[in-house]
Amino acid sequence: MKMQQLQEQIDTLDTTLEASSTDDDPRWTDRDDLEAAYETIRQAARTWNPDLINHAGVLLSVDHGGALLATEGLIRKEDQKHFESTRRGEVDEDDDAAQTPEGSKAVSSLPKALAREITSMRTSVIRTAIAGAPDIALAVSVAALALRLMHRTGLAGININGSDSFGTSGAEAGLESLACIRAVEPSDILAWCLAQDASVLLPVFARLISRNIDLVHDDATPFDNGRQVIADTLAASLSLDMTAHWSPDLDFWLRLSKTTLLEEYERSPVLQKLSPRSRTDKLATAAKLKKAALAERVHDAWRGGGYLPEVLITPVAAGALTLCEVPQIAAE
Repeated sequence: MKMQQLQEQIDTLDTTLEASSTDDDPRWTDRDDLEAAYETIRQAARTWNPDLINHAGVLLSVDHGGALLATEGLIRKEDQKHFESTRRGEVDEDDDAAQTPEGSKAVSSLPKALAREITSMRTSVIRTAIAGAPDIALAVSVAALALRLMHRTGLAGININGSDSFGTSGAEAGLESLACIRAVEPSDILAWCLAQDASVLLPVFARLISRNIDLVHDDATPFDNGRQVIADTLAASLSLDMTAHWSPDLDFWLRLSKTTLLEEYERSPVLQKLSPRSRTDKLATAAKLKKAALAERVHDAWRGGGYLPEVLITPVAAGALTLCEVPQIAAE
């Protein structure tokens, strides 16, 4: 193939030029010409025949999080013969690299059943190898998630999917922090990830994983309860204190029922400091208020008190508390 011949000539010249160590050797010009010819062919390989493009398709779908998914490189069965004949007609034996997209391969001559059998065996070997190579597994995961979240595509044969739970706007977006990988061409992302070490990949991986977390719920069904349990588990692991991120405003209190407002008023730091009798009197007076006035009173009573509704409270992590023996006090 022409590209291979050019590369061999370049390699030969490189070996000779390194041995001569002469900066003004005229063969450097020859090498530059060969490299330019090589690059011309390589760039041409990135351009598809318009007739082939007319038969190329993409399948659009929506994942469970509402994000758009695109499966590219599809051809209708009835167009397959025309596609292959057109492709064979434009690719000759000496210049196939100039016409075939870089990295693509011709369809195998193996029987389909045999091809499936041996590629299944290879897949099994790759799985076993990756199971023992966490650095490679991390790189593949980062590449797959980055392609899915930033380019709405994926790695063929790698079933790692993700959906951006926060979209592309808002303070949570954070994808600007992924500049190191956003600058990489989609076709080069896997190779880029495989070339990085864990110190580069782990922060990227954490950011990508964070984009896939969706624990929003209505607190009304068993499904919602499942999400709450996961949220509680993560919050405990992260030692999350929601009072540092949220506090109730008046609008929050106005959206609660009057019964709930009275319950929260009774629990407020202001009323807890009172004697039982004074607390009862305050509650009786508050019960006579209209909802808007009661909401304002509860808002004032909890101001700066660190109020959190049940769904925002981080449970105590397992093992965080230890039972201590009660010290024995000697009787005098």
